Amino acid sequence: MRHTRPILAILASMALHGCTADDMHQQEERLVVEGWIDDGGYPDVYLTTSVAITKEYQHLDSLDKHVVRWAKVTVSDGEQEVVLTGLYNNQLFPPYHYTTGRLRGRSGGTYRLTVDWRGHHAEAVTTIPERAEVDTFLVERCADSDTLYSLKARFADPTSTTDYYKAFVRVRGHSNNYLSPYLSTFNDKVLDGSAMTEVAIYRGELMKDENFSPFFTKGSVVDVKFARMDEQSYLFWEGYEKAVSISRNPLFPVAENIKGNVKGALGSWCGYGATVYTLHIGQTEGER
Repeated sequence: MRHTRPILAILASMALHGCTADDMHQQEERLVVEGWIDDGGYPDVYLTTSVAITKEYQHLDSLDKHVVRWAKVTVSDGEQEVVLTGLYNNQLFPPYHYTTGRLRGRSGGTYRLTVDWRGHHAEAVTTIPERAEVDTFLVERCADSDTLYSLKARFADPTSTTDYYKAFVRVRGHSNNYLSPYLSTFNDKVLDGSAMTEVAIYRGELMKDENFSPFFTKGSVVDVKFARMDEQSYLFWEGYEKAVSISRNPLFPVAENIKGNVKGALGSWCGYGATVYTLHIGQTEGER
């Protein structure tokens, strides 16, 4: 299952190491990893190299040269180790990823990722928690609009454990990738502790313009991937959201690293206990 905003949208934010404008062009090329495995799903890994930010304009198409196509990528669940296959898919961005149909994720499992490419060696470990499930969705028309709708998810949060959650959103016809919306990463330390918790779900977008709305338009078909994750995955996404929220340009957010969990590279390898829901916005209002 494809998810998140494309890795090229975040690699630049992780490629800067407290540098100034004068030495940005001298930054060492780093391997950047974005990978995940869902409960019941197959591993999916995108590899790129970091982009040195310069004063010169870089067209988005020029970033294609940073996509890594010939790496050896393996995933192990402790019992078997599988080499992932590199595949081209022009319906996604970046259009090249590594996956396999020989290894499925399962809740409670631990998964080790290793990447070898041109002298670079990277590895990371993640776990898949129990699946997060939404009890009901609340769809309501925005008070000042006839075409925009807000979306909230209600779910039961266990009180005996500390849990970390993430929502991804895909609006069909607008993106083939699941995107990371604003304020979509949270843990139950900040929830109210009630039997049924309610959180807002917003629309995600790669490049926002002045007309962008975080709400959903009437008639949209929206896929919501609601996931539970481990603490390391949470820290990555929490840092990512903070970086994007203080930047006017989501492609190049800030001049500092986002906290990842990959040794030998930048980025993340995340396990998700996820459930996907499909909503038809505006078809009916109220609870779903």
